[in-house]
Amino acid sequence: MKYILIANNPNINDEIEKLVIDEQDEVVLFNLMVPYYKYEKVRNCKNLTVMIRKRGDRVEPLDTVYAGLIEVKQEYDKINRIIVHHNPACYEGVTKDATIASLSVYGLYDSDKVQYIIDNNFKKEIAFDGKGSLSSGLIAYLHYKKKLKEGDKIILVGFTNKIATAYHDKDFETLYFKKEYDLKMYEKV
Repeated sequence: MKYILIANNPNINDEIEKLVIDEQDEVVLFNLMVPYYKYEKVRNCKNLTVMIRKRGDRVEPLDTVYAGLIEVKQEYDKINRIIVHHNPACYEGVTKDATIASLSVYGLYDSDKVQYIIDNNFKKEIAFDGKGSLSSGLIAYLHYKKKLKEGDKIILVGFTNKIATAYHDKDFETLYFKKEYDLKMYEKV
């Protein structure tokens, strides 16, 4: 099985063209789902997951508290799985029950469809001591890396250090992904 993580990068036409998505492959999009709206190949995949992020700096309205909530609501029936994670800077006091309650307001609690990452160990696991928080892409990569079975692989599409750099430590993440690539932990298209 392939876990294909596709960044919200508007400049990935060549990569998407080369990308082969088999029926069982899990395609993972983030927050605003840019590739979903731009590429028919992504819209037509059979196993679509979207990761949305609870932002640390917003309280109301709820659709801005969760980056991607509006898009997920619009395409809910076409999405197989929704993964909700929190800005790592604001994990303290976060519980699965509180997250379920806040998303239930929008009808997004579906025990079979919604998965929650309530985990503040990612920074420790990768010895992150940089500034800002981990990107959704890095959190997804670490999440799927734990799930890998023999024969599975992770494919990253459109991951660059040029997206959302104000909130994340792009130098740390670039170096981390380079080391992982050198160790053949993932593939690129």
